[in-house]
Amino acid sequence: AYVALKPLLAWPKVRGGVICLYLITTWLLSKLPILLPWSLDTAFFMALFIYAGIVCRRTAILNNNKWGLWIALVIGYGITAYLNGYENLSVRDFGNSILLSLIAGISGSILILKGSIWLSKYKIGNLLASVGKYSLTIFCVQMPLLVCVNYLCGGIIPNVIVAIIQVLATIALGYMIAVFAHRIMPKVL
Repeated sequence: AYVALKPLLAWPKVRGGVICLYLITTWLLSKLPILLPWSLDTAFFMALFIYAGIVCRRTAILNNNKWGLWIALVIGYGITAYLNGYENLSVRDFGNSILLSLIAGISGSILILKGSIWLSKYKIGNLLASVGKYSLTIFCVQMPLLVCVNYLCGGIIPNVIVAIIQVLATIALGYMIAVFAHRIMPKVL
């Protein structure tokens, strides 16, 4: 994606054309019957996300405290995410539209960043930062924890409640496992 980013940065006079070319290339690559190695088929699409991040940094959009902008972003994200449906970029599933996927992804990312800045001012932000410090380890132990909770609770209580318990148990138990693992193996983890 960084190689594909170079033309976006180096050729400002034709940047709009490069963006269109990248969207068309992404669409063409999405028609391939196989996934390419190293996610080469999504590289042009990801370059657009990286470029959007650069633009956000240059324009200091996260420093903007006007509520109108944030309300518009929430509404825009909600509409585009709803219209686009399910998407999974890791397997080149862009939902109903590559353009809607791009808009939803960029607006959602900006909202998450602004929300993170806002949460960092409160105690919950410290808690989330502490959990985030061990997120890779929690990710590595999540599947056994999800299966155990499903085994213990599945069929007894509604699936929605099981899912909530799975998430909370995975975060809580995963955090404890991560802290313990980092204490006994600090150089490895």
